Amino acid sequence: MTQVSDKKLAKRRKTMPIKKKEGITGYLKRYADMVSSADKGAIINRK
Repeated sequence: MTQVSDKKLAKRRKTMPIKKKEGITGYLKRYADMVSSADKGAIINRK
């Protein structure tokens, strides 16, 4: 496994667009609304 340098990660953070949860419907929308991000464990947040 190759590790990515801090410099390269910083560059990726600056250039990578953040995708919005707009324009999705059905089960994908339901999933997007209920599940936390991967860095927080991608767990289901029941409302």
